Amino acid sequence: PMWHERGDGSSRPVGAVIKFGKPIPQIEQLSSATEAWHADTTSSGFKPKGYFLDDNKRPIFKYTIYGATIQDATRVLENSQGLEREITVQNPAVNLYVRLAAGSTIEMVSEGLYLINDKSFYIRLDNANGATPVIRDADNRKELIIPIQNTLKYSLLF
Repeated sequence: PMWHERGDGSSRPVGAVIKFGKPIPQIEQLSSATEAWHADTTSSGFKPKGYFLDDNKRPIFKYTIYGATIQDATRVLENSQGLEREITVQNPAVNLYVRLAAGSTIEMVSEGLYLINDKSFYIRLDNANGATPVIRDADNRKELIIPIQNTLKYSLLF
């Protein structure tokens, strides 16, 4: 009911516990958009650097990966119909990609709007700095990845 070995066990989650599968890195350095996504952070140089609070007291997480310094912020959309994520990269490494989604189906609905898992949720690219996303096959599933150099801002709509 709680994090492993945390607390006395008296806290219970509100609602159902949802398992999201095995965690994998969201940012990866690939030689091309067809290279397989790595399952762990081995040789990535990943180091968490803590967080700071923005003006509205929301956390912005900091870490380094592949020599790039990342600031990663997730916020609830004003209409509460989804989440907005903004990733900012300082001193970007070559060929960095962000894995936006994986699922059984991914289709482009319109420019910058993608439908994931037959209407489970949508991903809307709000600011990709001219980068073009790629829908690709991976392990009998689909993945939506996008190269990142400076800033990437997208929303998960549900």
